[in-house]
Amino acid sequence: MLDTIQAILSFSAYEGLVFGLVAIGVYITLRVLAFPDLTVDGSYTLGGATAAVLIASGFNPLFAILVATGAGFCAGMLTGLLNTWLRLPALLAGILMMVGLYSINLRIMGGANISLLRDITIFNKAADFFGLGSNSIELSLIVALIIALVVFLY
Repeated sequence: MLDTIQAILSFSAYEGLVFGLVAIGVYITLRVLAFPDLTVDGSYTLGGATAAVLIASGFNPLFAILVATGAGFCAGMLTGLLNTWLRLPALLAGILMMVGLYSINLRIMGGANISLLRDITIFNKAADFFGLGSNSIELSLIVALIIALVVFLY
């Protein structure tokens, strides 16, 4: 019983750390920049799709994360260009990018799903570094916590 509760709480903490990054992105654009932008919802999955395709193609996972970050940057920049050059309201530009990016993500991946079960991911590299099993929830929590700390402190 306690193992089940611990597993549920661990997985919930992991998902909270991962999806907390989306919440931080929406918070920064809405409250700090006063720009109601929903591009972060689409660019989050754009980064995942880009990284998954690169990892499945045999690229280094850290390189894939950098390229995925650049893809998200380009999506945000395109939202800004829609807002400034085409004079679309900020909210409309963000919604258009969010909806459009879902189709772009499917095009990037070439389908609805990419399996990374046999590929080396950042979790495998972290497992080697920390000496943990590559499928443990503790490893996922450590990686998510490190990424969240880097984003929050940056």
